[in-house]
Amino acid sequence: MRSDAAALRRNGDARGAQLLDDWARRWDAATEDHRVFVSETDALLAGTTRAYLARNRAGWATRGDARVVKRQWYYRRSVLPAPTPASIAREAGRQGLRPPAAVPATEAA
Repeated sequence: MRSDAAALRRNGDARGAQLLDDWARRWDAATEDHRVFVSETDALLAGTTRAYLARNRAGWATRGDARVVKRQWYYRRSVLPAPTPASIAREAGRQGLRPPAAVPATEAA
């Protein structure tokens, strides 16, 4: 898609090239969770339990949603549960970041 946009741009069709670039960008954003694999360690840090991963691993591997690379399991982000706020805070702490302070409900309105 991006090579088609570049060809259009070379041939003077800037509008067509921009449309293809925009479409490709939206496609990338929409399919990111399916294209990205995360390590088992990162999945655990995001709040997924080891039991959940072990219970579903065989089915995911059969469908191509889990794979082993150098004795480490990787899972498609799309098959993992969404991280909880607590797990996001844990990950920020692991990276040495300080999560932003919560805004009280009375101030948020």
